[in-house]
Parts: sequence; structure tokens; C-alpha cells
Amino acid sequence: MSSKKVRVVVQGGDGRNVVQDLASHGQATRIKVQPKLKYLLQGHDDGFGPENVTATRVGHDLHIALEGESSPGLVLEGYFSGSDVEGLFGSAEDGQLHAYVPTDGGEIFDLAEGEPLPLGLGSESHGAGAPYLIADSHDGGFGFAPLALLGGLAGLGLSGAFGGRGPDGVDLPAGEAPVPSAPLEPEADAPAAEDLSHLVTETGEFAGLVFDVQAGDQVDGGSGDDLMRITATDFARLDGGGGIDMLVLDGSDMHVDLSALGSKVQHIEKFDLGAGHNTLALKAGDVLANGQADMVLQDGRTQTVVNGAQGEVDLLDGLADGWSSHGATTVGGVTYNVYTNLAGTAELLVEDRVQVAIL
Repeated sequence: MSSKKVRVVVQGGDGRNVVQDLASHGQATRIKVQPKLKYLLQGHDDGFGPENVTATRVGHDLHIALEGESSPGLVLEGYFSGSDVEGLFGSAEDGQLHAYVPTDGGEIFDLAEGEPLPLGLGSESHGAGAPYLIADSHDGGFGFAPLALLGGLAGLGLSGAFGGRGPDGVDLPAGEAPVPSAPLEPEADAPAAEDLSHLVTETGEFAGLVFDVQAGDQVDGGSGDDLMRITATDFARLDGGGGIDMLVLDGSDMHVDLSALGSKVQHIEKFDLGAGHNTLALKAGDVLANGQADMVLQDGRTQTVVNGAQGEVDLLDGLADGWSSHGATTVGGVTYNVYTNLAGTAELLVEDRVQVAIL
């Protein structure tokens, strides 16, 4: 198993970036290759690409396995069917981008079906690697502009086994469902896949920060739509700040009680339970304190959104808060079960793959 945690960064010709950790647990992050885009492997801790990876051709797709891994962590879909593919890159210790090339001197495009091919960082420089650097919660100065995730990652062909999907468009079924508000995120040409989507503004400026939260961290988000990933609740404080912010439960068998955490978690409007059998517990007061009015549905209620491939939401003080189900709605191709409190002030949208218990 690879000991180096790696993420993939996609940069288009306009300089905008998407970043996502490579999936684990035998799953792969899948990217539909687009013309003139660079795909960069980057070490989570040092920013350098892995020295060696293994490539395998499967049909028109290129499968990339990290050193020591038997299954791919990244699949570049359609890599062998396009003529304008920029290729796979990594940033080396010289601060420059280098393409991954076959260590035997051959060509990736000559790769036979199913044949594994060792790749290493080539000697030729393809420009500076600094534009791809990502600030995390330990880089207080943000010496380089932190990268935001683009709203509607389908626009760059990115989908991941990691996490759930944010409500970035509204498609309500017929009936008495509330009237949807305008989409919070730019519309993509294709339906949003499972992702960690966040916004880039209409002017192309980065609108959010990405934080990997560690023990004792005090994290303050910016004015955009930030994403914070946790594996435990031993942080000091998380404050999403302005915008629509998401907290991702990136561990296994986690139990996060918003009521117990109190002021340690503030201004977080979305939660992603991932695929690790995680549980989120909350009261109506937590929705009112952290949610946003008319965030998804234009009905005057303060709303919180929960995504996940599995997991559970526990609605605490169920009798006192008077939680009840108000049917289902579809947002951006994702079905959500809708719950409101007795006072009609708090509204919770929970992806249908997540169980809900009223306690």
C-alpha cells in the first residue's frame, strides 16, 4: 500500500483548478479527459508528485496505480481516444512540472491493452509548479493562492468515489414541493457526478478554500464556499465564515454531534458523511444556527444539506423539536428526503442513501 497520500489537480488553459484526493478503499477517482487540460499528481504533504507510478491501458482509458498499490487510484477516461491530451504531470523538487514518461523510453500511446507500464517523472521541464500549490490549514500565510474546487466538476470531467454531491441545481418534481430558488452554483453541461463541488465565481476568481483539518486546528473559512475535511473531532474550532461551506467526514465510524460540539462548529451549511459508516447528530437549533435561509428551496426556512454514500443522521430531541418528514425532492439529479421541525423554521435535506433516525 502506498504510504504517500496523493491528490489530483486539474488545470485548464485559463488557469482555473480542481483538486481532489485520490480515492481509497479500492475505489478510483475517475476523470473524463478533456482537450488541453493538464492532470497533475501531487503529494498531500510536500506538493511533489510520486516519483513512480504504474500505467495500464483498459480500452480507451488510462489506469494509474500508485507505487505499492495493486488497483488504480486514478482513471483517465478516454485518454487514448483524444488527440489534444496534455498528459499526466508531477511537480518535482526543482519546483518545475515534469511529465510522467515510460521508464523504458517508450511512449504511453504505444501501450498495449492490459499491459502495466512503469512511469517516472521525465527530465524535461513543462513550466513552474507553483500555480498548482494548495494551501491547507497549516499554511496560515497562504503564500500561494489556494485552489478552489470548481462548481459542477462535470465541466472538467471530474467525478470521485469520495464523498457525496452538493445541491448545485434544482429540478423539483411535480406536486406541492416548495418552489426552488435560483441555483447556487454554475450549471454544468452534464449532470453533477459525485464530487466535492465548490464555486468559482462568474469572473473566474476562486471562491473557496480547502482545508484538511488536524488535531488542535482552529480554522477560519473565507467569504467563499469553503470545504473542510475531518477524521476526528479533536480540532479546536471550525468556522466556515461566509458563503455555503461543507464539512466532510473523511474517516470511518465517526460520530459527530453538532449539539455537543456547540461553538466549535459554526457557519457550516452542508455536510458530507462519505462512505465510512459515519453518523451526524443534530437538533433543530443546530440547523437554525448554522444553516441558511432558502439555500436550496425557496420556502422561507433555514436549511442544512446532508450528503453521503451511506451513513446516518440522528435528529435529537425529536419529540421536543417535532421533526417530521415532508416527502422527497430532487436537486441536481440527487434525491433528498426533506424534514422540518414543528415550528416550520428549520429544514433538513438528507440524501436518500443516508438513513435518518428521529430520536
